[in-house]
Amino acid sequence: MRIGLIVCLTIPFLVAGCGSEQKSTGPSDSDTTAPQAVADLAAASPTPTSLTLTWTAPGDDGTVGRAAGYDLRYSTVAETPWDVMFKVEDLPRPRNAGGSESLVVSGLLPQTQYCFRLKTSDEVPNWSTASNPACCSTGTPAILDTIPPNTVTDLKTRYPSTTSITLYWTAPGDDDVQGVASEYDIRYSTTPITTETWAAAQRVLHPPSPRAAGMQEVFEIVGLPDDGSRYTFALKARDEVPDQWSAMSSVAAGTLLYQVTKYSSGGSGVQDFQCSADGARVAFSLVDLWVMSSSGDSSIRLAELGLHPDWSPDGATIAFDAGDSVYVVSADGGNARAVGAGLLPTWSPDGERLAYLGWDLPERNVWMVSRSGGEASRVTQGLWVFSPPRWSHDGDRLAFVAMQEQGDVAIWVAPVSGGEAVRVARFTGHVFFDGPQWSPDGSVIVFGSALDGPSAIWKVSSAGGDPSRIADGYEPRWSLDGSRIIFGAHSPIYSHIWVVDATGGEPIQLTDGACNDLQPAWCGAASRIAFLADRGGNGVFNIYLLSSE
Repeated sequence: MRIGLIVCLTIPFLVAGCGSEQKSTGPSDSDTTAPQAVADLAAASPTPTSLTLTWTAPGDDGTVGRAAGYDLRYSTVAETPWDVMFKVEDLPRPRNAGGSESLVVSGLLPQTQYCFRLKTSDEVPNWSTASNPACCSTGTPAILDTIPPNTVTDLKTRYPSTTSITLYWTAPGDDDVQGVASEYDIRYSTTPITTETWAAAQRVLHPPSPRAAGMQEVFEIVGLPDDGSRYTFALKARDEVPDQWSAMSSVAAGTLLYQVTKYSSGGSGVQDFQCSADGARVAFSLVDLWVMSSSGDSSIRLAELGLHPDWSPDGATIAFDAGDSVYVVSADGGNARAVGAGLLPTWSPDGERLAYLGWDLPERNVWMVSRSGGEASRVTQGLWVFSPPRWSHDGDRLAFVAMQEQGDVAIWVAPVSGGEAVRVARFTGHVFFDGPQWSPDGSVIVFGSALDGPSAIWKVSSAGGDPSRIADGYEPRWSLDGSRIIFGAHSPIYSHIWVVDATGGEPIQLTDGACNDLQPAWCGAASRIAFLADRGGNGVFNIYLLSSE
């Protein structure tokens, strides 16, 4: 059987002398002297797949000058006639007469005898007779490694930034789950990666060196386009045998952060914000009030002064406070209209009423007014309310943080139709509370509070009872389907965004970095989160979008 051979030869570097004249002469009709036959061809230095040949260059005419070419042939049977031996292609030019030639012939079969013979030609060409035969057997290979690295099955993405994302997986080892693999091939694409599309995916140029089997691998892919794209990732591992790769890993997906606002100077940036119900736009306050598309490509200034924006359910109107009054304004721009005296307005689920905190000193109670304005009605009596009043999803109740005179700060629930407010989370001591958040079915309220030390996320029945702790953190927000809760927490120095199952369990950190990520909120799509962050390194906060998937 004929096999493909790879030939390696070291060729000296020839440099013409300075000022020398080089003339080209064609072959002479009178040159009938062939190169002398090589008589010292030898084969040695066997490996399982190669042999090294050596001989003395014979010259052009007999043993002088420089020959024009070689014809090297081989066979696995001794005394094979020249014409039926296999020819080795792409041989280099001979050296000057008397020079030592060395040639490595690779691509041979292990434990096989090979016999070589050689002829030499001049420029005519006159060919020498065949050289002496040189026979040698290739070596015995080491135990053949046929076990590729194990397939990675736990590839995950974490901690996206606007231009990078971090991959996590368990090192697979060399032979299945043992040893250390030799190389990773990591690929990514904005389209799904499958075994069929693997070759078309972008290859990471400098992957990490593999660690020992079973160890945690962490690798950040940087330099991705700053456009909020979603990527898929997969990898393979290779052992020391060339082209012996594992099967393709499990596929992980991740979406880059998208920066909506891009303020870099002039104060602390965005102070607070809220997404519209469909997630298409975001209202925010710098001191003045703005509305911007979630893509960041268009914006409208709504008011010279405006804080605590709140979208109407239909996305047409924004309520906010400025000075000592509550206003409403069209989300498309126009004149703002005062509807009440107070602050922290929130829309009812039907979009017909606004609840807010009034200025009825020495108390500060919850009040309610029609979206068109008119006479406001008091919802609570005898309280000092601290947080925005949050509507239950059926529009029948309001939850808020408040205290009575000389009383304790607590979570309260008040019926909208009238009646006494009920304290649903009762504790002693003046402890910090985040504003309460209703579960979609109205049965549970979550809140943040430093009830027993560091701030933690708690939940309590909306009818009252003993709160139960969910996780360390603050600013909790229910997902649209009630299955998850996002919140902020320190990890350990900076504040970042986390998510936890609503029934409890281990929280998952979603963001990371030397920055503070605050005020997480679900934004339109079930998996999209908006938050504030000072990721520019200058203390200026902007709005970012994050996928929780």
